[in-house]
Amino acid sequence: MSYPRHVSFALSFYMRGRNLFKGKSLSYYSETENMTGHINRPLAVLSEAFQPENLPHRSKEAELIEKQIKLFFNEGVCPDNLLLRGRTGTGKTGTLRHVLSKFPSEYYVFIQGQIVRTPVGVLQAILGKKHQTEHQLITEILNQLRFHPKAIVIDEAEKINKLNDLFVHLNTIHRETEVPVILATNYLAIRERMPDDAAETLLFKAVPFWEYNAEQLYDIVAARIQLLPKDYQKTIPDEALRYICARTAKEGEGNARRAREVMRKCLVEGRFDYPFVDAFFERVMTVDWDVIYGNFSRAERQFLHSLIEVTLERNGSEISFTDILKTTKLSRPRISNLLTFFEEQNVILARSINRGYPHGRTRRVRFASNDVFRRLTTLDEYGKPENAKDAEEIDVEALEKQTGLKL
Repeated sequence: MSYPRHVSFALSFYMRGRNLFKGKSLSYYSETENMTGHINRPLAVLSEAFQPENLPHRSKEAELIEKQIKLFFNEGVCPDNLLLRGRTGTGKTGTLRHVLSKFPSEYYVFIQGQIVRTPVGVLQAILGKKHQTEHQLITEILNQLRFHPKAIVIDEAEKINKLNDLFVHLNTIHRETEVPVILATNYLAIRERMPDDAAETLLFKAVPFWEYNAEQLYDIVAARIQLLPKDYQKTIPDEALRYICARTAKEGEGNARRAREVMRKCLVEGRFDYPFVDAFFERVMTVDWDVIYGNFSRAERQFLHSLIEVTLERNGSEISFTDILKTTKLSRPRISNLLTFFEEQNVILARSINRGYPHGRTRRVRFASNDVFRRLTTLDEYGKPENAKDAEEIDVEALEKQTGLKL
C-alpha cells in the first residue's frame, strides 16, 4: 500500500523514534559497557570500546569528575560544571565511562552527541521519551530533575548540530535545577559558540586532556597487552612497542587510540618490523587528504592557500586576524566564518585574545599540527599530491633524542 509523500515521511519518523525508545529506559543512554571476557575475541582489549579497570595517566582528571558528582549527591553542593577538552584519543570518553561506572545509573544520564545529533535529541535522551515540542520537553525535564536530579553528561558535544540552541537549553535546565553538566569535546573553541548568558550561568571549568607523550603511550598500550593471552604477549618485541609509541607521539598527536590500533594491526598480520609500521602510519596519517581537500569549495581552498602563505611568511608562527584581513581582502564576518569552519575541521587552531577597550577581541591562528601543515603544502589546487614522496622518512635518531627512548 502506498501513501502520500508527507504521510510516508511522518510514518518513517515515527517508527525511527519508536525503535529508538522502545524497550529502552533512561539507562539506555546511561549504561557504560565493559567488554571484558571476550573469550573468542582476545584482541578486543585493544579496541576503543574496551573499558579497563585502571586508567594510566588520567587519574587526576577522573578524581576531579568523580568529586563533582559526589559533591552534588552526597553534600547537596552545586558543583562546577566541567568542560573536558582534548584531541581524539586523549582519554576523554574512557575517563567518563570509568567514573560513571562507579555510580548507580539513576545518578546520571550519559548522552553521545554522535548518536542524538540534535538539541531536541539531547532533551529526549534526558527525559527518556518523546514529546511533540521543545517546550513540552523542557517543562517535563525541569519537573523531573527538581525531584529526581541527575548529572547530565554529554560526550562528543561537537557532533550536535545547532550548538547555540543546545547551550540555551542547558542554561535553562541548570539555572532552574542546578544539576551538574559535564561536556566532553574535541572542539577546542567550543566556548566561543556559547551565548553570553549561557556562558555566565554555566561557568564551565575547563579540564584539559593533553596529548600523551611517548612514555605515557607506552604505559597505556603495555597495560592492555598484559590483558592479552600469553601466546600473544610473547610475540610482541618491546622495541617495536616503543617505536610505535614514539611515532604516535611524534606524528599521531599523542593519540592512544591510534597506538592501540597499530599494535592490533601488527598482531593480526604477525609483523612488527619498522617498514610495516611505517607503511601503516603513512596510510593512516594521509586520511585521504586529496578527498578531504577536494570537498572544500574553491573559495575555501583559496582561503586555505592564503593561510599557508601567511604562515610561511611568519616562519610557521601564529598569524593575526589583521594579517589574514590584509592577505585575503575578505570581510571580517566572512573571515571569522571561514576560521570557525576550518577549526571545526581540525585544520587550524585559533585562540581568542581580549585587547581591551576600544579594540575588543581578536583571534590568532596556527595550523593544528606540523603534519597537517606539511600535507596541505604538498597538495595542488585540486587536492592532489604534487610530489608522490611527500611523506618524509622517519628519522630514528631524531625520535630517540626527542622521546628519550631507545628505538
